[in-house]
Amino acid sequence: MISARIVLILLAMTVINTFVSEVTVDAVIKSICDPYGCDRECHENGKYFGHCVQNTCKCI
Repeated sequence: MISARIVLILLAMTVINTFVSEVTVDAVIKSICDPYGCDRECHENGKYFGHCVQNTCKCI
């Protein structure tokens, strides 16, 4: 009886960990460079202009 509960708990933890890791990966893949935020960030760092190149902020 106790071993069945332990197996169910381990199974539930495995399912939850699998779901959480997939959500984290999907969130990282969908990140998009915001041109306005990029430009503002570059101005704050003392650069004149900022633009997005392949979802990466570049400052000039």
